[in-house]
Amino acid sequence: MISDKFWKYFQNQSTLKLFFFTAAAVLLLRLPTLFVEYYDIDVLTSFLNAKAYLSGLAYDENKGPFYHMILNFCLKISGGKETVFHFAGILIVILTSFLIYLFGKKIYGKSEGLLAAFFYGVYISAFNRQFLAINGEIVYNLFFILSFYFFYLFLFEKKRLFFFPLMISMVLAAGTKFQGIWAFLSLSVYFFLIHPFFIYEGKKKRNYFFAVFSVVLVFVIAIIVDWNKTGLVFNEKLKGKIGGFIGYITARDFSFLLFFRNLFHRVGILSFYHNLLWIFGVMKIIEILKAKRKDLKEIYLLSIVIFLFLSTFLTGDRLYFHYFVQIYPILAVFASKKILEILEKPKVKKRLFYLFLFPVLFFFLWNTKDALIKNLKPEWFYNEGKFLYYTRLVLANQDNDYLLPHPAYLKALEYLKKNSKPSDTVFAWPDGAEFIYFSGNRSATVNFWHSIGPINAILDFQKGKIKNTDGYQKEFIRVIQDIQADYFVDISMSPVVYLHRLKGLDNFPLVIGYLNSSHQYIGQFGIVRIWKKK
Repeated sequence: MISDKFWKYFQNQSTLKLFFFTAAAVLLLRLPTLFVEYYDIDVLTSFLNAKAYLSGLAYDENKGPFYHMILNFCLKISGGKETVFHFAGILIVILTSFLIYLFGKKIYGKSEGLLAAFFYGVYISAFNRQFLAINGEIVYNLFFILSFYFFYLFLFEKKRLFFFPLMISMVLAAGTKFQGIWAFLSLSVYFFLIHPFFIYEGKKKRNYFFAVFSVVLVFVIAIIVDWNKTGLVFNEKLKGKIGGFIGYITARDFSFLLFFRNLFHRVGILSFYHNLLWIFGVMKIIEILKAKRKDLKEIYLLSIVIFLFLSTFLTGDRLYFHYFVQIYPILAVFASKKILEILEKPKVKKRLFYLFLFPVLFFFLWNTKDALIKNLKPEWFYNEGKFLYYTRLVLANQDNDYLLPHPAYLKALEYLKKNSKPSDTVFAWPDGAEFIYFSGNRSATVNFWHSIGPINAILDFQKGKIKNTDGYQKEFIRVIQDIQADYFVDISMSPVVYLHRLKGLDNFPLVIGYLNSSHQYIGQFGIVRIWKKK
């Protein structure tokens, strides 16, 4: 039976053969990404930043510097072709899978490591657009697993020389995306709290944790002083990044109902399609928690995966699918161990094989279909009808906000392509990355995200704080004056812009009045309004 051969393959074949098998599976599943530029708006924004960099223009990094170094290099050697970055993403996933094999082998054994590497490579490549896009999580997972592996060698095998590559790996993770700091924090929690809890006893344990509490207290006081006074560590640039992260989280009112709805929805969908990873990974976690005798190696992995899972909540109630990518390496190691423990009965092998195969095959065909539509039949994207729209929404959990420009932008984009020059600058407000990218024009701003200010101003107005709203409008007008864009494009009523729920630009009559007096109103194109500088 094919199911028997499949599972035995991970137990009997050579490491080299299995690694090439995993690499080939990743390449095949991610092949559609080589023909599609637009999977995720964050990555599209990074593409715009990279193009500005290559043109010698100012740009604002929307990810960490190391992420942009990789992206800029890819576009530079390819003459600006974005899909080369997707190919780099394939290599990153393959390399991450190999490191998961090395890590899993250390924890449980060769077969478990190989199966974990395969699970990660395949599942991370067999889902919707949020997993296909080379977001920061895909990149920093490489440095996460490097950090976890070097930490294991340093602490458990007492190979102290690995302290230096451990530090480098954590720096690279943090330099890829702000959330890359979770590697350092998760390892710190284990090293200073979890590990001592299990190795110390009695008075020694009490003294240790009293000392830790004292140090943490002093550290917190030092942070408060540095933040407010000295600025030795928390300089204005770092405070700006942290402030932006906090502003991103708090821009919308937090809803517990929405939080739990999104949590159960995201985890439920991922558990359905990546069933072996989630079901057996969680089963292994429960087994570890219930065990009377604790294995420190398993406690180490458990503390990491719990920390990383909880860290996804720090972004508020959004809980996008790709936020959960960071727990996949450890979850794959746990799942591989549990599955190989129960592969004794032929019926079990067969059921598990088909549970694995069908979702992977479905998303490979789905993503291939997307690539074909984007390149050969784009009209199918715009003429899909309600039945196909809701089919995609239910089966793939994807709206029509990828592949091609949103239908709401088409008329306005057509106008600009006919009437503007490529060198003309466009201020697409509030969140204009997609519009700018497909217009082919230069952005008048280095930052493409302007929703936080207006959302807060509208919420303040609803609370009766009219002065705050008037102050925002005056600041908004000053920004328009400073930017001097050739075109101001209002896309605030776009279905993919959060501000449309709050009635968009119409909340700011002073701004509209200024635009009408200082610009020529071109007209309304669907839900998009365009003004041209006089």
